[in-house]
Amino acid sequence: MTRILKGEVRRGVLTKWGATGQSIAMNGPAATISLYLVAIAGMVGYNMVLILIISFIIYAMMTYVVYQLSSESDSTAPWMDYVQKGLGKGAGFAAGWIYWFYYVIGYAGFALLGLSSFLDYFQLFRDNGWLWMILIIIMGIEAMIISLKKIEISTKYFLYAGIFEIIFLLSTSFYLIIKFSYNLTYMFNFNFGRISYTSIILGIGAFGGISGLTPLTRETKNYKREIPSALISGLFLVGSVIILGAMGQTAAMGPSMINNYPDIPDPGLFIYLHYIGFSFYVILILLVINSFNSSLLATSNNFTRMLFGISENSNIPSIIKTKINDNGIPYASLYIGIIIGTFIAIFTGRVLSPLTASIFLLIMAAIFSYVVHIMVSLSLIFKNIRNSSFSLIKQLVIPLIVSIFLIVAIYSSVFLNSIYPFNYAIFIAFLYILIVLIIYFFKHVKKARKMADFILLK
Repeated sequence: MTRILKGEVRRGVLTKWGATGQSIAMNGPAATISLYLVAIAGMVGYNMVLILIISFIIYAMMTYVVYQLSSESDSTAPWMDYVQKGLGKGAGFAAGWIYWFYYVIGYAGFALLGLSSFLDYFQLFRDNGWLWMILIIIMGIEAMIISLKKIEISTKYFLYAGIFEIIFLLSTSFYLIIKFSYNLTYMFNFNFGRISYTSIILGIGAFGGISGLTPLTRETKNYKREIPSALISGLFLVGSVIILGAMGQTAAMGPSMINNYPDIPDPGLFIYLHYIGFSFYVILILLVINSFNSSLLATSNNFTRMLFGISENSNIPSIIKTKINDNGIPYASLYIGIIIGTFIAIFTGRVLSPLTASIFLLIMAAIFSYVVHIMVSLSLIFKNIRNSSFSLIKQLVIPLIVSIFLIVAIYSSVFLNSIYPFNYAIFIAFLYILIVLIIYFFKHVKKARKMADFILLK
């Protein structure tokens, strides 16, 4: 039975599959294959499949850490709660604000600018360089209208459209792998010397969004059972389609064309048109557009609930917590996220171009995600060390491996890579994190001084 409380999101309205739909939409497999593969191939060429396999293994471990904590919290700001459990309120405060901004950046960089970059494939958008800005504003209005509806409406759409998208991509990828099977030996002749940490950061980002169902935890029927189960379902569905999609496209391009892959306006469309058929080419176009649009709405769901959840745990204006419509949607936090995300998309797109700005923001978002995943992993370790018994592998070794790798990846990105303008994305990401920490410090000091004054006066 649905529980509706005044000033609260609706409880008990989502099943495991509704949550899985949110996970698929947050990732947007067709859109991810369209955008991320171009960026990764541009860095590592035919090693794209190797990068994605390594990245998936790392992301699976990251997801498993979240899996272990997901049944312990029904917060709408789960990342704040996960970190707080083991590292304390200060770290939780930082994690909450970092991950809220991660969702806003993902909304701007992937959903808005990603679709704008994809549509540049078409002559109409290439000839009218201002159309992408109009599109972004229209998409923001759409996100605002639909995200104010009951959550189960959008998640059902995500699920049905996402399953069709996955079936289509898997079947066509298998077709390409079989058709160009003579390139399989070449595809798996990995060159480990061409691996770069920046490419792995993008590779892990290609699977990002799978854990994006967690802000809807409170709205599920039984979060202790359904959220962990949906995490595994989303990981399997999204992981398989992206890796096989990359294999199919790499096989189709072959050793003679793979180095030109990043230079083709949209290599996925090129491959489907020339090697599968016009009908499949048209279907892919529609699925990519729908995938970006689904990600737009799913990300709106997330940053809306994250800010609402933060308002329950932090001293920020009460209007964010109290302004909730009859559908259980915190509309004040929705408006804030859409306005900020739209501004970021238009500003960075104008300065850098939509495609470059999209990759710029995705790298920034990756840094936010990895910092919080390190905090979540350490939180799980410290939380369980305080317990009398815990699993050495699940609750110590795996989160430790995740933390070490992500620390090395971030270190290498900061100090060993200087690709312009993406080095500035990393700098801005750390500047934002520093600002969050400074705000918490002064907030904490202010509280401590008030308490000291109270004690002294008393």
